[in-house]
Amino acid sequence: MTDILILRRIGKKGIRFQGMASTFYVVIMEWIPSNRRGFFATICQFFFTLAGIALSVGAFFLQDWRLIQIVLAVSNAAAVTYFWFAPEPLQWLMLNNQVDKARIIWRQIAEFNRVELSVEDVRELESFQYKKTEKTYSMLDCFRTPGIRRNTLLACFAWFATFMTYLGLSFVITDIAPNLYHNLIIGGVMELIPCALAAYLVAKYGPKYPLLSYFVSGGILAIIVAVIPASSYTASMAKNSLAILCRMCLLGCMSTVTFFTVELFPTVIRNSAYGLCAAAMHIGGMVSHELFFLENVSTFKGIPVLVLGVIALLGGLATFFLPQTNGKMTDTIEEAEEVALDMETMVKPPLLEFLRKRKVVTVAKPQPSTERIEFTSTSFN
Repeated sequence: MTDILILRRIGKKGIRFQGMASTFYVVIMEWIPSNRRGFFATICQFFFTLAGIALSVGAFFLQDWRLIQIVLAVSNAAAVTYFWFAPEPLQWLMLNNQVDKARIIWRQIAEFNRVELSVEDVRELESFQYKKTEKTYSMLDCFRTPGIRRNTLLACFAWFATFMTYLGLSFVITDIAPNLYHNLIIGGVMELIPCALAAYLVAKYGPKYPLLSYFVSGGILAIIVAVIPASSYTASMAKNSLAILCRMCLLGCMSTVTFFTVELFPTVIRNSAYGLCAAAMHIGGMVSHELFFLENVSTFKGIPVLVLGVIALLGGLATFFLPQTNGKMTDTIEEAEEVALDMETMVKPPLLEFLRKRKVVTVAKPQPSTERIEFTSTSFN
């Protein structure tokens, strides 16, 4: 059994799975146009939730952990075919002086979409100027410049807070249905709602403010759950319902923060930054298990959930100080540093943007007259 757990950790849930998921998600986001990127980014989380539902349904019918492991292994082995079907992003190829490969890919794209490229089209594609670089970047470049370093720390904490609070709330929720498998299926179906809502909000307002709203809503709900005593059946049901709503908010955070992270970092370090944030997420998952030992040292039994609520609110605060990306993806460290240090973009309230679009004209207050009035003795006669 120990050997199976070690191999499973290294294989499915460890190095291979996390590396594949992070890399492939970044590749997908770099291929999708900016006007559709927010929608498709959150839809990826939608399919992740569907996979959880499918796993629950499969476990219900198989009822054997060995068969379940075989099904998981076969389904994950199919992901190896991505190597032949997922092309490298054009930005990355151009930045790394691989113009010949980029030329082959855009011809394949044109052929797939039944578009004939003229000589002028090819010249226009080849004339795009990218700041080519010969430097090899690593995860350390996420900390070398001040703007990107700040974004890295804030994004890592947002990932940490998201998964820590989501997983912690899962321990609070009691059974929705008497059967374990039905419980997992119903919970998965309910989590489709925040995924669909996140897809709409991110496509309409960008990733920053939906993520901030999810964090604040989840934090407030978690604090309310913490202070509700489970003294009666009605109170327990209310506490369980609010905990479910809170976890749905945190799943909305997971749907949004992944896309937000892709747009925060430049192409040359995007995959490294995404992997770093994913590592912070798993650290949050490990801490959430240990957090419930606080019940043994405190007379207030709701303190673990209270801490989770505070962490979620701090995640919202970290999101507030991240810049709004507005669908733009940078390519170089210099471009990302310029965006990261743009304080006006960072703290621009959405209300001001709404008023600017509506062209609201304010009425100026009347100013006191500066004309001097002189009185003479004859004025009162």
